[in-house]
Amino acid sequence: MRPFYPTVKKIAGLTDVEPLGSGGMAEVYRARRKAKKGGFVAVKVLKDAATLGPVSDYAERFERECRTAIALKHPHLVAAYETGVIDERPYLVMEYIDGLSADRRVRLEGPLPVDEALAIFAQVAEAVAYMHREGYVHRDIKPSNVLLAAGGVAKLSDFGLAKTGDDPSITLAGGVMGTPHYLAPEQISGPHMVDRRADIYSLGATLYFLVVGEPPFKGATVPLVLTRQLTDAIRFPESWTTPRHQRLIEMIERMTAKSPNDRPQSMDDVLAELAWVKKGKAVSPARRRGAGPIARRRKKTTPPTPAKNVYADVMLPDESRRLLRLAAGRVLFYEDDIADAVFWLLRGRMEVLRGGRRVAVIADTKKVLGEMAIVKGTLRSATLRALTDSLVLRVGAEELTGFLAKNPRMIQSILADMAERIDRTSTRLLEAELQLDDLRKALDQVAARLENGKGKPGEVAMLLRSLAVAEEITGLN
Repeated sequence: MRPFYPTVKKIAGLTDVEPLGSGGMAEVYRARRKAKKGGFVAVKVLKDAATLGPVSDYAERFERECRTAIALKHPHLVAAYETGVIDERPYLVMEYIDGLSADRRVRLEGPLPVDEALAIFAQVAEAVAYMHREGYVHRDIKPSNVLLAAGGVAKLSDFGLAKTGDDPSITLAGGVMGTPHYLAPEQISGPHMVDRRADIYSLGATLYFLVVGEPPFKGATVPLVLTRQLTDAIRFPESWTTPRHQRLIEMIERMTAKSPNDRPQSMDDVLAELAWVKKGKAVSPARRRGAGPIARRRKKTTPPTPAKNVYADVMLPDESRRLLRLAAGRVLFYEDDIADAVFWLLRGRMEVLRGGRRVAVIADTKKVLGEMAIVKGTLRSATLRALTDSLVLRVGAEELTGFLAKNPRMIQSILADMAERIDRTSTRLLEAELQLDDLRKALDQVAARLENGKGKPGEVAMLLRSLAVAEEITGLN
Protein backbone atom coordinates (compact mmCIF):
# COMPACT_ATOMS: atom_id res chain seq x y z
CA MET A 1 0.00 0.00 0.00
CA ARG A 2 1.31 3.44 -0.92
CA PRO A 3 1.80 5.91 1.96
CA PHE A 4 -0.84 8.63 2.22
CA TYR A 5 0.51 12.18 2.35
CA PRO A 6 -2.41 14.52 3.17
CA THR A 7 -2.61 17.66 1.03
CA VAL A 8 -5.52 19.39 2.83
CA LYS A 9 -5.29 21.04 6.24
CA LYS A 10 -8.21 23.49 6.21
CA ILE A 11 -11.67 23.39 4.62
CA ALA A 12 -14.04 26.33 4.74
CA GLY A 13 -16.84 25.85 7.24
CA LEU A 14 -15.18 22.83 8.86
CA THR A 15 -12.89 22.30 11.83
CA ASP A 16 -10.76 19.46 13.22
CA VAL A 17 -9.78 18.23 9.74
CA GLU A 18 -8.05 14.83 10.02
CA PRO A 19 -6.90 12.53 7.18
CA LEU A 20 -8.57 9.13 6.92
CA GLY A 21 -7.07 7.66 3.77
CA SER A 22 -6.61 7.88 0.04
CA GLY A 23 -8.15 6.03 -2.92
CA GLY A 24 -7.60 5.94 -6.64
CA MET A 25 -8.86 9.44 -7.36
CA ALA A 26 -9.58 11.14 -4.04
CA GLU A 27 -8.39 11.77 -0.50
CA VAL A 28 -10.81 11.35 2.41
CA TYR A 29 -10.84 13.42 5.61
CA ARG A 30 -12.91 13.56 8.78
CA ALA A 31 -14.01 16.96 10.06
CA ARG A 32 -16.64 18.81 12.11
CA ARG A 33 -19.10 21.33 10.75
CA LYS A 34 -18.76 24.72 12.44
CA ALA A 35 -22.46 25.45 12.13
CA LYS A 36 -23.52 22.09 13.59
CA LYS A 37 -22.97 20.94 17.15
CA GLY A 38 -21.05 17.71 17.53
CA GLY A 39 -21.05 15.03 14.89
CA PHE A 40 -18.46 14.41 12.23
CA VAL A 41 -18.65 14.51 8.46
CA ALA A 42 -16.48 12.83 5.86
CA VAL A 43 -14.95 14.97 3.11
CA LYS A 44 -13.86 13.45 -0.18
CA VAL A 45 -11.39 15.69 -2.06
CA LEU A 46 -10.31 15.04 -5.65
CA LYS A 47 -6.56 14.57 -5.94
CA ASP A 48 -4.57 17.24 -7.75
CA ALA A 49 -4.06 17.01 -11.51
CA ALA A 50 -0.34 16.27 -11.16
CA THR A 51 -1.13 13.11 -9.19
CA LEU A 52 -3.97 11.94 -11.44
CA GLY A 53 -2.06 12.59 -14.66
CA PRO A 54 -2.79 14.74 -17.72
CA VAL A 55 -5.08 12.25 -19.45
CA SER A 56 -7.91 10.97 -17.27
CA ASP A 57 -11.64 11.26 -16.72
CA TYR A 58 -11.32 11.41 -12.94
CA ALA A 59 -12.63 14.98 -12.66
CA GLU A 60 -15.70 14.08 -14.72
CA ARG A 61 -16.27 10.93 -12.66
CA PHE A 62 -15.91 12.85 -9.40
CA GLU A 63 -18.37 15.51 -10.49
CA ARG A 64 -20.81 12.74 -11.53
CA GLU A 65 -20.42 11.13 -8.11
CA CYS A 66 -21.17 14.43 -6.40
CA ARG A 67 -24.31 14.98 -8.45
CA THR A 68 -25.51 11.41 -7.93
CA ALA A 69 -24.80 11.35 -4.19
CA ILE A 70 -26.68 14.59 -3.56
CA ALA A 71 -29.62 13.55 -5.76
CA LEU A 72 -30.14 10.19 -4.00
CA LYS A 73 -31.72 10.11 -0.53
CA HIS A 74 -32.22 6.75 1.18
CA PRO A 75 -31.60 5.51 4.74
CA HIS A 76 -29.22 2.84 3.46
CA LEU A 77 -27.21 5.08 1.14
CA VAL A 78 -24.42 7.23 2.57
CA ALA A 79 -25.90 10.75 2.67
CA ALA A 80 -24.24 13.63 0.81
CA TYR A 81 -24.66 17.22 2.01
CA GLU A 82 -22.81 19.72 -0.14
CA THR A 83 -19.95 20.32 -2.54
CA GLY A 84 -17.19 22.90 -2.68
CA VAL A 85 -13.78 23.72 -4.14
CA ILE A 86 -10.43 23.96 -2.41
CA ASP A 87 -7.23 24.80 -4.29
CA GLU A 88 -9.10 24.32 -7.58
CA ARG A 89 -10.05 20.79 -6.49
CA PRO A 90 -13.71 19.84 -5.93
CA TYR A 91 -14.79 18.13 -2.72
CA LEU A 92 -17.91 16.40 -1.40
CA VAL A 93 -19.13 16.60 2.20
CA MET A 94 -20.81 13.36 3.24
CA GLU A 95 -22.21 11.49 6.19
CA TYR A 96 -19.44 10.06 8.38
CA ILE A 97 -19.88 6.36 9.21
CA ASP A 98 -18.03 5.37 12.37
CA GLY A 99 -17.62 1.68 11.60
CA LEU A 100 -15.93 -0.92 9.45
CA SER A 101 -16.67 -1.78 5.86
CA ALA A 102 -18.16 -5.23 5.26
CA ASP A 103 -14.93 -6.19 3.53
CA ARG A 104 -12.81 -5.22 6.54
CA ARG A 105 -15.21 -6.86 9.00
CA VAL A 106 -15.11 -10.23 7.20
CA ARG A 107 -11.33 -10.13 6.76
CA LEU A 108 -10.88 -9.48 10.48
CA GLU A 109 -13.53 -11.86 11.85
CA GLY A 110 -14.20 -14.37 9.08
CA PRO A 111 -17.51 -15.26 7.38
CA LEU A 112 -20.60 -13.77 8.97
CA PRO A 113 -23.43 -15.85 10.41
CA VAL A 114 -26.11 -16.32 7.76
CA ASP A 115 -28.73 -14.28 9.67
CA GLU A 116 -26.39 -11.30 10.03
CA ALA A 117 -25.23 -11.52 6.42
CA LEU A 118 -28.83 -11.61 5.18
CA ALA A 119 -29.71 -8.61 7.36
CA ILE A 120 -26.89 -6.59 5.79
CA PHE A 121 -27.79 -7.86 2.34
CA ALA A 122 -31.45 -6.87 2.78
CA GLN A 123 -30.57 -3.27 3.65
CA VAL A 124 -28.20 -2.89 0.72
CA ALA A 125 -30.74 -4.53 -1.59
CA GLU A 126 -33.36 -1.97 -0.54
CA ALA A 127 -30.90 0.83 -1.34
CA VAL A 128 -30.08 -0.66 -4.75
CA ALA A 129 -33.79 -1.11 -5.50
CA TYR A 130 -34.29 2.59 -4.73
CA MET A 131 -31.40 3.57 -7.04
CA HIS A 132 -32.89 1.51 -9.85
CA ARG A 133 -36.29 3.10 -9.37
CA GLU A 134 -34.62 6.51 -9.65
CA GLY A 135 -33.00 5.42 -12.91
CA TYR A 136 -29.45 4.81 -11.65
CA VAL A 137 -27.16 1.78 -11.96
CA HIS A 138 -24.43 1.68 -9.28
CA ARG A 139 -21.97 -0.53 -11.24
CA ASP A 140 -19.47 -0.91 -8.38
CA ILE A 141 -21.25 -2.83 -5.61
CA LYS A 142 -18.69 -4.66 -3.49
CA PRO A 143 -18.03 -5.41 0.20
CA SER A 144 -15.66 -2.45 0.66
CA ASN A 145 -18.46 -0.09 -0.44
CA VAL A 146 -20.84 -1.46 2.21
CA LEU A 147 -20.28 0.45 5.45
CA LEU A 148 -21.50 -0.97 8.76
CA ALA A 149 -22.70 1.68 11.21
CA ALA A 150 -23.79 1.29 14.82
CA GLY A 151 -26.92 -0.72 15.57
CA GLY A 152 -26.49 -3.09 12.65
CA VAL A 153 -27.23 -0.41 10.03
CA ALA A 154 -25.64 -0.97 6.60
CA LYS A 155 -25.09 1.81 4.06
CA LEU A 156 -23.97 1.63 0.45
CA SER A 157 -21.35 4.19 -0.62
CA ASP A 158 -19.23 5.33 -3.58
CA PHE A 159 -21.22 6.47 -6.60
CA GLY A 160 -18.20 7.26 -8.79
CA LEU A 161 -19.28 4.73 -11.43
CA ALA A 162 -23.03 5.17 -11.07
CA LYS A 163 -24.84 6.21 -14.23
CA THR A 164 -28.30 6.83 -15.55
CA GLY A 165 -29.70 5.04 -18.55
CA ASP A 166 -28.88 7.86 -20.97
CA ASP A 167 -25.26 8.30 -19.83
CA PRO A 168 -22.44 6.94 -22.01
CA SER A 169 -20.54 4.02 -20.54
CA ILE A 170 -17.96 5.06 -17.97
CA THR A 171 -14.79 3.30 -19.02
CA LEU A 172 -11.11 4.03 -19.41
CA ALA A 173 -9.42 3.62 -22.78
CA GLY A 174 -8.74 -0.06 -23.32
CA GLY A 175 -10.04 -1.15 -19.92
CA VAL A 176 -13.00 -1.82 -17.69
CA MET A 177 -14.07 0.03 -14.58
CA GLY A 178 -14.95 -1.56 -11.27
CA THR A 179 -13.45 -4.12 -8.91
CA PRO A 180 -12.50 -7.35 -10.76
CA HIS A 181 -13.84 -9.80 -8.15
CA TYR A 182 -17.36 -8.36 -8.25
CA LEU A 183 -17.78 -7.32 -11.89
CA ALA A 184 -20.60 -8.85 -13.88
CA PRO A 185 -19.38 -10.73 -16.98
CA GLU A 186 -20.99 -8.15 -19.28
CA GLN A 187 -18.98 -5.40 -17.58
CA ILE A 188 -15.85 -7.25 -18.71
CA SER A 189 -16.77 -8.28 -22.24
CA GLY A 190 -19.31 -5.61 -23.24
CA PRO A 191 -19.47 -2.61 -20.89
CA HIS A 192 -21.85 -0.76 -23.22
CA MET A 193 -24.49 -3.43 -22.48
CA VAL A 194 -24.50 -2.92 -18.70
CA ASP A 195 -27.86 -2.40 -16.99
CA ARG A 196 -29.37 -2.96 -13.53
CA ARG A 197 -28.81 -6.71 -13.82
CA ALA A 198 -25.07 -6.05 -13.44
CA ASP A 199 -25.81 -4.65 -9.97
CA ILE A 200 -27.76 -7.83 -9.21
CA TYR A 201 -24.70 -9.92 -10.13
CA SER A 202 -22.36 -7.79 -7.98
CA LEU A 203 -24.80 -7.89 -5.07
CA GLY A 204 -24.95 -11.69 -5.31
CA ALA A 205 -21.14 -11.89 -5.36
CA THR A 206 -21.04 -9.59 -2.32
CA LEU A 207 -23.47 -11.84 -0.44
CA TYR A 208 -21.24 -14.81 -1.31
CA PHE A 209 -18.27 -12.98 0.24
CA LEU A 210 -20.21 -12.22 3.42
CA VAL A 211 -21.18 -15.85 4.06
CA VAL A 212 -18.12 -17.66 2.62
CA GLY A 213 -15.36 -15.22 3.56
CA GLU A 214 -13.71 -14.83 0.16
CA PRO A 215 -14.68 -13.66 -3.34
CA PRO A 216 -16.39 -16.22 -5.58
CA PHE A 217 -13.51 -16.13 -8.08
CA LYS A 218 -9.87 -15.68 -7.15
CA GLY A 219 -6.60 -15.38 -9.04
CA ALA A 220 -3.04 -14.15 -8.67
CA THR A 221 -3.55 -11.41 -11.26
CA VAL A 222 -6.38 -9.15 -12.42
CA PRO A 223 -6.55 -10.73 -15.92
CA LEU A 224 -6.94 -14.19 -14.38
CA VAL A 225 -9.73 -13.01 -12.07
CA LEU A 226 -11.56 -11.42 -15.01
CA THR A 227 -11.24 -14.60 -17.03
CA ARG A 228 -12.52 -16.79 -14.20
CA GLN A 229 -15.52 -14.46 -13.87
CA LEU A 230 -16.42 -15.39 -17.44
CA THR A 231 -15.47 -19.06 -17.50
CA ASP A 232 -15.87 -20.67 -14.07
CA ALA A 233 -18.88 -21.98 -12.18
CA ILE A 234 -19.33 -20.59 -8.67
CA ARG A 235 -18.52 -23.11 -5.91
CA PHE A 236 -19.86 -23.38 -2.37
CA PRO A 237 -18.52 -25.00 0.81
CA GLU A 238 -19.14 -28.74 1.00
CA SER A 239 -20.45 -28.24 4.54
CA TRP A 240 -23.49 -26.38 3.20
CA THR A 241 -25.97 -29.22 3.43
CA THR A 242 -28.95 -27.79 5.31
CA PRO A 243 -32.18 -26.86 3.46
CA ARG A 244 -31.54 -23.22 4.27
CA HIS A 245 -28.06 -23.39 2.78
CA GLN A 246 -29.52 -24.99 -0.35
CA ARG A 247 -31.98 -22.13 -0.70
CA LEU A 248 -29.15 -19.63 -0.25
CA ILE A 249 -27.09 -21.46 -2.90
CA GLU A 250 -29.98 -21.29 -5.35
CA MET A 251 -30.45 -17.56 -4.84
CA ILE A 252 -26.73 -16.71 -5.18
CA GLU A 253 -26.38 -18.93 -8.26
CA ARG A 254 -29.28 -17.17 -9.95
CA MET A 255 -27.97 -13.72 -9.04
CA THR A 256 -24.50 -14.56 -10.38
CA ALA A 257 -25.55 -16.33 -13.56
CA LYS A 258 -23.20 -15.55 -16.47
CA SER A 259 -26.02 -14.34 -18.71
CA PRO A 260 -28.07 -11.35 -17.52
CA ASN A 261 -31.18 -13.08 -18.89
CA ASP A 262 -30.71 -15.96 -16.42
CA ARG A 263 -30.63 -13.68 -13.36
CA PRO A 264 -33.51 -12.11 -11.47
CA GLN A 265 -34.62 -9.28 -13.74
CA SER A 266 -35.27 -6.71 -11.02
CA MET A 267 -34.51 -5.99 -7.39
CA ASP A 268 -38.14 -6.81 -6.60
CA ASP A 269 -37.38 -10.36 -7.77
CA VAL A 270 -34.26 -10.41 -5.58
CA LEU A 271 -36.17 -9.26 -2.51
CA ALA A 272 -38.85 -11.90 -3.14
CA GLU A 273 -36.14 -14.59 -3.26
CA LEU A 274 -34.60 -13.20 -0.08
CA ALA A 275 -37.93 -13.63 1.71
CA TRP A 276 -38.07 -17.22 0.39
CA VAL A 277 -34.57 -17.96 1.72
CA LYS A 278 -35.52 -16.61 5.15
CA LYS A 279 -38.96 -18.23 5.46
CA GLY A 280 -38.27 -21.45 3.59
CA LYS A 281 -41.45 -21.87 1.59
CA ALA A 282 -41.62 -24.97 -0.58
CA VAL A 283 -41.33 -23.28 -3.97
CA SER A 284 -38.97 -20.43 -4.75
CA PRO A 285 -40.27 -17.30 -6.51
CA ALA A 286 -37.88 -18.04 -9.39
CA ARG A 287 -39.51 -21.42 -10.00
CA ARG A 288 -42.96 -19.85 -9.88
CA ARG A 289 -41.76 -17.41 -12.55
CA GLY A 290 -40.58 -20.36 -14.61
CA ALA A 291 -36.88 -19.57 -14.22
CA GLY A 292 -36.14 -22.87 -12.49
CA PRO A 293 -33.02 -23.68 -10.50
CA ILE A 294 -29.60 -23.52 -12.09
CA ALA A 295 -28.56 -27.02 -13.00
CA ARG A 296 -25.61 -28.43 -11.15
CA ARG A 297 -22.62 -28.99 -13.39
CA ARG A 298 -21.57 -32.61 -13.36
CA LYS A 299 -18.57 -34.10 -15.01
CA LYS A 300 -19.36 -36.40 -17.86
CA THR A 301 -17.13 -39.33 -18.45
CA THR A 302 -16.58 -40.51 -22.01
CA PRO A 303 -14.63 -43.64 -22.93
CA PRO A 304 -11.31 -42.67 -24.56
CA THR A 305 -11.01 -43.02 -28.30
CA PRO A 306 -8.59 -45.77 -29.31
CA ALA A 307 -5.21 -44.41 -30.42
CA LYS A 308 -5.59 -45.76 -33.96
CA ASN A 309 -8.67 -43.55 -34.49
CA VAL A 310 -6.91 -40.26 -33.65
CA TYR A 311 -4.51 -39.48 -36.47
CA ALA A 312 -2.36 -41.91 -38.32
CA ASP A 313 0.65 -39.58 -38.22
CA VAL A 314 0.53 -38.98 -34.44
CA MET A 315 2.93 -41.43 -32.81
CA LEU A 316 3.02 -41.73 -29.03
CA PRO A 317 2.76 -44.82 -26.83
CA ASP A 318 -0.60 -45.22 -25.13
CA GLU A 319 -2.10 -42.12 -26.75
CA SER A 320 -5.63 -42.87 -25.53
CA ARG A 321 -4.90 -41.82 -21.95
CA ARG A 322 -3.58 -38.47 -23.22
CA LEU A 323 -6.74 -37.61 -25.11
CA LEU A 324 -8.86 -34.89 -23.56
CA ARG A 325 -12.49 -34.41 -24.53
CA LEU A 326 -13.61 -30.88 -23.78
CA ALA A 327 -17.28 -30.00 -23.63
CA ALA A 328 -18.16 -26.57 -25.02
CA GLY A 329 -17.26 -23.97 -22.38
CA ARG A 330 -14.60 -26.03 -20.62
CA VAL A 331 -11.25 -24.34 -20.03
CA LEU A 332 -8.13 -26.10 -21.29
CA PHE A 333 -5.74 -23.87 -19.32
CA TYR A 334 -5.69 -20.39 -17.77
CA GLU A 335 -3.36 -17.46 -18.17
CA ASP A 336 -0.70 -17.49 -15.46
CA ASP A 337 -0.91 -21.30 -15.15
CA ILE A 338 2.39 -23.17 -14.99
CA ALA A 339 3.16 -24.56 -18.44
CA ASP A 340 3.56 -28.33 -17.89
CA ALA A 341 2.24 -29.54 -21.25
CA VAL A 342 1.44 -28.62 -24.82
CA PHE A 343 -1.69 -29.69 -26.68
CA TRP A 344 -2.54 -30.70 -30.21
CA LEU A 345 -6.00 -29.70 -31.43
CA LEU A 346 -7.49 -32.73 -33.15
CA ARG A 347 -11.10 -31.57 -33.42
CA GLY A 348 -13.19 -28.54 -32.50
CA ARG A 349 -12.71 -24.81 -32.01
CA MET A 350 -10.96 -22.97 -29.17
CA GLU A 351 -11.16 -19.33 -28.13
CA VAL A 352 -8.21 -17.37 -26.76
CA LEU A 353 -9.01 -15.07 -23.81
CA ARG A 354 -6.91 -12.40 -22.16
CA GLY A 355 -8.31 -10.57 -19.18
CA GLY A 356 -11.71 -12.10 -19.89
CA ARG A 357 -11.82 -10.82 -23.48
CA ARG A 358 -11.65 -12.89 -26.64
CA VAL A 359 -8.60 -12.06 -28.73
CA ALA A 360 -8.62 -14.96 -31.21
CA VAL A 361 -10.36 -18.17 -32.27
CA ILE A 362 -8.43 -21.31 -33.22
CA ALA A 363 -10.16 -23.70 -35.59
CA ASP A 364 -7.23 -25.32 -37.44
CA THR A 365 -6.90 -29.03 -36.74
CA LYS A 366 -3.38 -30.15 -35.87
CA LYS A 367 -2.79 -26.71 -34.37
CA VAL A 368 -0.32 -26.77 -31.46
CA LEU A 369 -1.65 -25.03 -28.34
CA GLY A 370 0.35 -23.61 -25.45
CA GLU A 371 3.80 -24.33 -26.82
CA MET A 372 5.22 -20.82 -26.44
CA ALA A 373 5.09 -20.93 -22.64
CA ILE A 374 7.13 -24.16 -22.77
CA VAL A 375 9.61 -22.71 -25.29
CA LYS A 376 10.09 -19.47 -23.33
CA GLY A 377 9.91 -21.08 -19.89
CA THR A 378 7.16 -18.70 -18.71
CA LEU A 379 3.64 -18.91 -17.35
CA ARG A 380 0.70 -19.09 -19.75
CA SER A 381 -0.06 -15.73 -21.32
CA ALA A 382 -3.69 -16.49 -22.30
CA THR A 383 -6.65 -18.69 -21.42
CA LEU A 384 -7.95 -21.30 -23.88
CA ARG A 385 -11.59 -22.38 -23.72
CA ALA A 386 -13.52 -24.77 -25.98
CA LEU A 387 -16.13 -23.06 -28.15
CA THR A 388 -17.49 -26.40 -29.33
CA ASP A 389 -17.04 -29.99 -28.17
CA SER A 390 -13.34 -30.49 -28.84
CA LEU A 391 -10.68 -33.17 -28.74
CA VAL A 392 -7.03 -32.44 -27.89
CA LEU A 393 -3.96 -34.55 -27.33
CA ARG A 394 -1.92 -33.65 -24.25
CA VAL A 395 1.86 -33.98 -24.41
CA GLY A 396 3.73 -33.42 -21.14
CA ALA A 397 6.73 -31.10 -21.15
CA GLU A 398 9.02 -33.91 -20.04
CA GLU A 399 8.13 -36.04 -23.07
CA LEU A 400 7.90 -33.24 -25.61
CA THR A 401 11.39 -33.77 -27.06
CA GLY A 402 10.74 -37.45 -27.76
CA PHE A 403 7.31 -36.67 -29.16
CA LEU A 404 8.72 -34.05 -31.55
CA ALA A 405 11.36 -36.51 -32.75
CA LYS A 406 8.59 -38.95 -33.73
CA ASN A 407 6.25 -36.26 -35.11
CA PRO A 408 8.12 -33.85 -37.40
CA ARG A 409 4.81 -32.30 -38.53
CA MET A 410 4.36 -30.91 -35.04
CA ILE A 411 7.77 -29.23 -35.33
CA GLN A 412 6.66 -27.67 -38.60
CA SER A 413 3.49 -26.38 -36.94
CA ILE A 414 5.44 -24.84 -34.05
CA LEU A 415 7.97 -23.18 -36.36
CA ALA A 416 5.24 -21.80 -38.62
CA ASP A 417 3.41 -20.38 -35.59
CA MET A 418 6.60 -18.76 -34.26
CA ALA A 419 7.32 -17.22 -37.67
CA GLU A 420 3.81 -15.78 -37.76
CA ARG A 421 4.21 -14.31 -34.26
CA ILE A 422 7.58 -12.76 -35.18
CA ASP A 423 6.06 -11.22 -38.30
CA ARG A 424 3.17 -9.68 -36.31
CA THR A 425 5.54 -8.36 -33.65
CA SER A 426 7.87 -6.86 -36.24
CA THR A 427 4.97 -5.03 -37.86
CA ARG A 428 3.81 -3.60 -34.54
CA LEU A 429 7.32 -2.50 -33.64
CA LEU A 430 7.76 -0.78 -37.00
CA GLU A 431 4.46 1.10 -36.58
CA ALA A 432 5.41 2.11 -33.02
CA GLU A 433 8.84 3.30 -34.19
CA LEU A 434 7.25 5.55 -36.83
CA GLN A 435 4.81 6.99 -34.29
CA LEU A 436 7.57 7.65 -31.77
CA ASP A 437 9.65 9.37 -34.44
CA ASP A 438 6.73 11.72 -35.15
CA LEU A 439 6.39 12.39 -31.42
CA ARG A 440 10.10 13.17 -31.09
CA LYS A 441 9.79 15.75 -33.83
CA ALA A 442 6.74 17.29 -32.18
CA LEU A 443 8.53 17.36 -28.83
CA ASP A 444 11.52 19.18 -30.35
CA GLN A 445 9.20 21.74 -31.99
CA VAL A 446 7.24 22.45 -28.78
CA ALA A 447 10.47 22.64 -26.74
CA ALA A 448 11.89 25.17 -29.21
CA ARG A 449 8.73 27.28 -29.07
CA LEU A 450 8.74 27.24 -25.28
CA GLU A 451 12.40 28.25 -25.25
CA ASN A 452 11.58 31.23 -27.49
CA GLY A 453 8.59 32.19 -25.36
CA LYS A 454 6.11 31.36 -28.10
CA GLY A 455 4.73 28.10 -26.74
CA LYS A 456 1.15 27.82 -25.48
CA PRO A 457 -0.18 25.58 -22.66
CA GLY A 458 -2.63 23.98 -25.08
CA GLU A 459 0.24 22.72 -27.24
CA VAL A 460 1.90 21.11 -24.24
CA ALA A 461 -1.38 19.46 -23.17
CA MET A 462 -1.90 18.03 -26.66
CA LEU A 463 1.65 16.69 -26.70
CA LEU A 464 1.20 15.02 -23.30
CA ARG A 465 -1.98 13.35 -24.55
CA SER A 466 -0.09 12.07 -27.59
CA LEU A 467 2.67 10.68 -25.38
CA ALA A 468 0.09 8.91 -23.20
CA VAL A 469 -1.48 7.31 -26.26
CA ALA A 470 1.95 6.24 -27.48
CA GLU A 471 2.64 4.58 -24.14
CA GLU A 472 -0.60 2.62 -24.38
CA ILE A 473 0.12 1.53 -27.98
CA THR A 474 3.76 0.54 -27.49
CA GLY A 475 3.51 -0.83 -23.95
CA LEU A 476 6.17 1.59 -22.68
CA ASN A 477 4.19 2.59 -19.59
